Amino acid sequence: MEIQETLLDAIYAAALDEISWESAIIEFNKNFMSPVGGFFIQDILHESFNEIVLTGFEESAISDYKNHYGKINPWFTTPDLVKPNRILTETELDIAHNKIGTVFKTEYFHDWLRPNNLHYTIGVCLNTRGSINFNFTMLRPAEIGAYTNTEIEALNRLNKHLRRAMEINQIIKRAKTYDKLLLSSLDKLGIGVALLGEDSSIIELNSNAELIFKNEDGVNIKNRRIFVTHKKAHNTLQNTIETLNFYDLNITASEWIKIPRPSGRPDYQLIIMQSRNSMNILNEPYAKTTLIIIDPSKRNFCSTELLQRHFLFTKKEADVAQCLLMGMAAKQISGQLELTYESTRWYIKQLRKKVGARSQADFISRILSHTALLI
Repeated sequence: MEIQETLLDAIYAAALDEISWESAIIEFNKNFMSPVGGFFIQDILHESFNEIVLTGFEESAISDYKNHYGKINPWFTTPDLVKPNRILTETELDIAHNKIGTVFKTEYFHDWLRPNNLHYTIGVCLNTRGSINFNFTMLRPAEIGAYTNTEIEALNRLNKHLRRAMEINQIIKRAKTYDKLLLSSLDKLGIGVALLGEDSSIIELNSNAELIFKNEDGVNIKNRRIFVTHKKAHNTLQNTIETLNFYDLNITASEWIKIPRPSGRPDYQLIIMQSRNSMNILNEPYAKTTLIIIDPSKRNFCSTELLQRHFLFTKKEADVAQCLLMGMAAKQISGQLELTYESTRWYIKQLRKKVGARSQADFISRILSHTALLI
């Protein structure tokens, strides 16, 4: 049995958008001549069942399986039969029980499979955690016949793609959750955030960033990209984004970039960070870099008390950290906090050491990445 390109395409389309799993399962059903199939979770210890995506089943059949027949499914009640990556059919069940036709003599078959015009089963456990199995299965009626060795081998080859697709689903969920958390958290602190793709185009903005760009006071958006009216600052911004995007220099964040404002208000302070969950899986547009933009005239930053509590900073260290988050240089911090320049530099060094930062920019990146914990 040749694995159809359309089937692999369907699997990886679903990897990027889990809504597409139903279409992928329909493609499986077509290739394997199986009218029903899909993903489900079975907790053997607690005898519970949850469908993830199933196609072809009547609701009543699923309900009956949940309430009773899932608990007596012979594949799950046979010890040590269900294991990750093992393809299961009636044959494996017969071998485990050392007799032919094991499933066809069960209540499960006579009272659930056959009334739903189903006879033969093929499936694989994609993952196991304790007593919980994450499974993929297909079923078909007697007239089509048992699943052949060719079909079993085909599913065995496809198994790795199914598992990889599920892993991608989970990675994307985590990335989206983190990006959303970062956007909303920094929103509460009055900080603008722009998530940028690998081509430097804007993927998403939080409300503060939207407001900053809408005001067009030195920075705006053109063709889904950030444009700075000050030429030198614009070139610095673009070069920095390019460096973080395309070169593997193990740089986590840029230094602060000052954006002059035609209105005469204090310069915007801008820093660019490599996104923690940056990825480019099958050309899916996820954030490669995160741009943080701060308006120094707004003081809605996390309090020094929160900085002290979360990072175990001293009161003075927290004061210095807050100034750094506002884009201040060491000399400005010295004046603001009435410290000598040498003392300020010492505090900055201590702050970097406490959070394991390699540079001042890396320190800011690490603090901002933890803002969800500071709200």
